[in-house]
Amino acid sequence: MGDVIVKHIQGLMVSEYGLEEVLLPLHPEDGPKNNIFVSPNWQTAERLMLLIQGSGAVRAGQWARALCINESLDIGSVLPYIKECQNLSYGVIVFNPNLNSQPKKAPQVLRSTFLTETSNPFKSKPGEVEIPENESPPKHVIYVWDNFVEKSKTKVSVVAHSAGGHGTCILLKSRAKSFHSKVCGIAFTDSAHYCNPSDPEHQRFFLTTKAKNWVKSDEPLDTLIATLKHVRVSAET
Repeated sequence: MGDVIVKHIQGLMVSEYGLEEVLLPLHPEDGPKNNIFVSPNWQTAERLMLLIQGSGAVRAGQWARALCINESLDIGSVLPYIKECQNLSYGVIVFNPNLNSQPKKAPQVLRSTFLTETSNPFKSKPGEVEIPENESPPKHVIYVWDNFVEKSKTKVSVVAHSAGGHGTCILLKSRAKSFHSKVCGIAFTDSAHYCNPSDPEHQRFFLTTKAKNWVKSDEPLDTLIATLKHVRVSAET
């Protein structure tokens, strides 16, 4: 069921929303591949939206696998975000940070996490092949940034869910100069990111002035929950 949902969502992103599927790495042409989805105007639109999901079994186009199956695609997928971006003439890039390896024969892929920038805590099992330059979620977000976002001439906004928040912070730290010049704001949703006193001052300043983390709460929407390390507000859910 999960694989069917993924194929359906990714098919809709192409057929209904006009996004283009791009296989990573861009070179060489053979070997195991990751896939992301980009709008035709990702390089030329005045604004570019990056959609970065969390960890686990979710693939490009999904926020939460269980919600896609048990609730609806309007709740569990990125499709409503893409539609709104198109209404606002935004370009879109849909990341796929959890597709890090492929079995040689089966279509099932290895799960991974956003634990560190360079290491992949789940080593490939016998018969599995890591995807070059996308061997872990951190490597994936850096690869997409360097090969796509860096080449765009637009202002960038980010929506990052759960562990996608940690991946976003990796970009903020490792690509600081271009991140600050391009990104005008981050919308975290139940993000797993954190901000320590030892983090660079520029990173802590950005997270407290240009980012909000919408979290589960019974409080009315946008009610301030905390500001100690980063701004957390109610998602009214």
